[in-house]
Amino acid sequence: MGLFNFLGNLSERIFTVILAVIFAQAPVYMNQYTHVLAGAQKESETTYLDLENRAAGYDQTVEAFLNDLMQNEDPRVKDNAEVSWNTVKRYLDYDKALKSLRNSNAFTRPFNFLRHLDGRIRSAVKFSPSLPLNFEGLIYAILGVLVAMGISGLFGKWTGKKKKESVNQA
Repeated sequence: MGLFNFLGNLSERIFTVILAVIFAQAPVYMNQYTHVLAGAQKESETTYLDLENRAAGYDQTVEAFLNDLMQNEDPRVKDNAEVSWNTVKRYLDYDKALKSLRNSNAFTRPFNFLRHLDGRIRSAVKFSPSLPLNFEGLIYAILGVLVAMGISGLFGKWTGKKKKESVNQA
């Protein structure tokens, strides 16, 4: 019976360490995502600023400038205006997401991250695991330990009831 207790305790500890390491990767991934997002935001900002300069030449806002282009009869101009609108929307979305993530703390970042998660940015992230040696990494590792302990406790109670029932029946 002692060997089974030792192996059970060992497996719980291994499970706890694994979950702590997995949870500690969350801030690493969010940081890598934020870096890719910043690059995408910067690139779309270049186009936005170019559109802003062109619109200013006609004493218009970007929105008014693009609306005028959308009203043009030439389908090529309309198509170009639609592409520009998509770039403007993407820039505004990326800018909002980037500000939200950069202004978040360790406790609010996961919620802001999930709210602004973009599939195009996510697919561009080439995740590289690392050991986060900062406060945020510590918080997520502790969260992983707590989740592991909770799962182990629930599993232990469930298996403990089964053992007691089988002993009582014998």
